[in-house]
Amino acid sequence: MHFSYEKVYTVDELKGLVEVGNINFDPQFVAVEGLVFDEGNKWILMRRGPGCRDEQYKLEGIGGRVDDESDLVAALARELREEAGEDALISVVEPFEIRTDTVFDSRLNRTITWVIASFICVHKSGDMKICEPTKNLGFEKLTLSEISIDELSSSAKSAYAELLENWESVKEIISKGFNHD
Repeated sequence: MHFSYEKVYTVDELKGLVEVGNINFDPQFVAVEGLVFDEGNKWILMRRGPGCRDEQYKLEGIGGRVDDESDLVAALARELREEAGEDALISVVEPFEIRTDTVFDSRLNRTITWVIASFICVHKSGDMKICEPTKNLGFEKLTLSEISIDELSSSAKSAYAELLENWESVKEIISKGFNHD
């Protein structure tokens, strides 16, 4: 569920924002997500594998849990390398949105709420590789009009709705990412 368009860069900023919104903040359930686009404005989604905690075989943005990092961009850069490999040059352009997603976690055998900081990113060059084959079955590049909602994870559905609603400004951010050296 969309929560805010505030531009946050640190876990502390994120914590302060969600506490004001009366959202239960559990540091072990903070995630970063790259909404990665190519030069053709296609969203690069990852197909979740059987090793994921939830929503296996669904499509979603590239990212994962924030570990010990306090800097959200550093955490996202790590996740992008872990998911897409060292050869893929993916630039984090700017924060997009903060949202929550409540899912059943099969490892913990309970329902949890993730706080997700999403960033618009661009894939500038290099091959994206499947680095964690049990968690990532592959990457799919789709325009927003090509996406089947049923194929998306609940979190990706929320991101998709926000991308559609803000598509003109998102395209400007993507363009800025490709034109920035």
